[in-house]
Formats: sequence, C-alpha cells, structure tokens
Amino acid sequence: AIADRIIVDSESTKNDFIRVYGCDRRIISVVYLSVDESFVPVTDTEELHRIRKRYSLPDSFILYLGTIEPRKNVSQLARAYALLSEETRKSVSLVLVGALGWYSKSILEEIQSLGFSHSIRIIGFADLKDLPGIYSLATLFVYPSLYEGFGYPPLEAMACGVPVITSNNSSLPEVVGDAGIMVDARNVAELAHQIKLVLEDSDLRDRLRARGLERAHTFHWKKTAEETLRVFKDAVNREEKGTPIKLLS
Repeated sequence: AIADRIIVDSESTKNDFIRVYGCDRRIISVVYLSVDESFVPVTDTEELHRIRKRYSLPDSFILYLGTIEPRKNVSQLARAYALLSEETRKSVSLVLVGALGWYSKSILEEIQSLGFSHSIRIIGFADLKDLPGIYSLATLFVYPSLYEGFGYPPLEAMACGVPVITSNNSSLPEVVGDAGIMVDARNVAELAHQIKLVLEDSDLRDRLRARGLERAHTFHWKKTAEETLRVFKDAVNREEKGTPIKLLS
C-alpha cells in the first residue's frame, strides 16, 4: 500500500481495497458517512404542493433517484415495473429523477420501448433543496444499483420516511440493514414481486417507514467526524513514536 492508513466509507469498499490492492486490513478504517440535515420527512402541505406542481409528480409513484447510467440498473427497474399488473401501473407511476450519465441514451430508448410512456415519468435533474419533498411524496423508493461504495439515495429516502427496496450487493446492506427490503438486482421477477408486495401492504409500508427513520438516525456527521479524528489521532500517536505516517482517504 502507498499509505499507512486508509479511510473508506464501508466494509464493502474495505474488502475491495484488500482484494484489488492486497492491502493489510489492519491499516484500513471504515468511517460511515451521513446525509444533510435537510433530509427529513416534509409535512408542509404548501411545500409539497409546490414540489408536486413543479415536477408534475403524480398522486402515487415509485421513485428512483440517481444518475441514469448502466451501473444504477435503471432499465431493470423499468422492466420490473412492466411486470406489474395494468391496474397497478394505472394507479402507481414510476418516476425517475436524476442527471443523464454515460450510455443514458440507450437506457432511455430501452425504457421507452416498453410502451408505458404514460406511466413512466423521466424527470431529469432536480434541485437539491427539492429532494426531501420529492422523497416525501413517494409511495416507495427503489434503488436496484449493481454497485455502491456507500449509497446515499437509500439513506436519504429512509431519512425522509420512505419505504426502501434496494440491492443486496456491495455496501447497500450496510447502509439499509434490516430497515429495507433487499433483492437480487439482476432478478427482475424478484424485484417486481417485492415492489408488488410493498405497494399492496400498507402495514408493511408503515413498518418500513418506521424502521427506515430509526436506521437513518444512526448515521450522523458528528459521528463521522469523531471517527475520522480518531484515525488521525492514532496516526499522530504512531508518528510520535518515530514512524512517519502517510494517510490516504
């Protein structure tokens, strides 16, 4: 390793460092991140009305929020949505919010080829200040990413009180824990099945909301700062003992 200490934001990333670079796991410290304090359930009806009107959001919708690119697996989400019943698709739309990334053109073409343009809404980029309201208006948040070093959107969604379905890979289980539903991101039938279960079970949605809020509260920037400082203090103590320190974060 080129550093004596490495700070990463998940055990998954730590394991990637060890696997790819052959690092000694003892020099790698995991320090989890958090989200901005603005990510809370929005209850102000005027603010929610403003956001719904600005982005033409439907009354009930499944939300994806993130860059439109292959790693995020958005086309798989659209295919899962297509497996839902016609009745469900008429009552619950799929809303995709996020900037266009690499290969986004082919992803959008695939989504459009499904033939549900009336119920799949592609919003594009949204202002940061509006994101808590967008999350709060959603019936369900689905994030079937193929890989995440940390995974901000599911944590933001939980902090806003939205039920979460996400992938069982990389760092996402560390972030969501048992507060959300984990699926195989490559299994479209499983994803569709779990979406159907959550949409049809209001009690399950309530339980997921409560667990998500509780889980989100375990991540906060003060804790991140304290644990980062602890790594630096350990490094300084080692340097005082005569061992020069190189710190990579």
